[in-house]
Amino acid sequence: MQQLNEHFAFVQGSDSDVLLITFTGGYGVEAAAKKFDWLRVSSFYPYSSIFVRDPSKRMCAHGIGGNLDSFDKLLDALRETAQRLNAARIITIGSSAGSFAAILAAHLLKADYCHAFAPHPYCNLKRAMLRMDLRMVRQIWSTGILSYFTQMRSRKYYDLGNELSNTNGHTRYFLHVCRNSKVDYRRAQYLADRPNASIIDYPCDQHIVPRYLARYRCLDKIFNINNQDQLLEMEFIREARAGN
Repeated sequence: MQQLNEHFAFVQGSDSDVLLITFTGGYGVEAAAKKFDWLRVSSFYPYSSIFVRDPSKRMCAHGIGGNLDSFDKLLDALRETAQRLNAARIITIGSSAGSFAAILAAHLLKADYCHAFAPHPYCNLKRAMLRMDLRMVRQIWSTGILSYFTQMRSRKYYDLGNELSNTNGHTRYFLHVCRNSKVDYRRAQYLADRPNASIIDYPCDQHIVPRYLARYRCLDKIFNINNQDQLLEMEFIREARAGN
């Protein structure tokens, strides 16, 4: 595994045609891999992988620090690394706070597919307040309210509803959510009518959706490039959605 900095790691796969870009939430690469098993999941495939984490827990909206201290710089690094790995098809992945960056990067890179678990559709203080999303208001406050007002250049990306309304004409977005987790389900609905976005809801009430899916041993199938176009109709997804 190689690194651009301590928060951006990548590995060349034997099948470099497909690239998985994983954005972790409030955890490091190793901790997130242990918690969600992202590294183990990626090892099921010969695909190349990029792992990104944001130590500030600001959903990568202000970059990930060091020489990648803005989302635009992070985006450039992702694009250059994808070219270096000879990737022809890209899948972005993110859970919780990592889902915001996964969706945004997929949109701006014109990735083929995006899988967002318990998606965070905005880190916009005004939008969070208008939607009475008090958890998001607290999260913005706890991670540094001053940065919200000082990082003006990043604020163009604060609302994914606005970004996805201007379709890139290519990316397919899968929004995985527990239907009984009211806050998460309401957030996912905010993006449900955007072009090429589909909610995949499950009969659970937890925030960590991959933990629920791990019981069905289907995470590896969800990210298989050959399953993407028929994902909503596949038996393992129908079983997970039904709770069978």
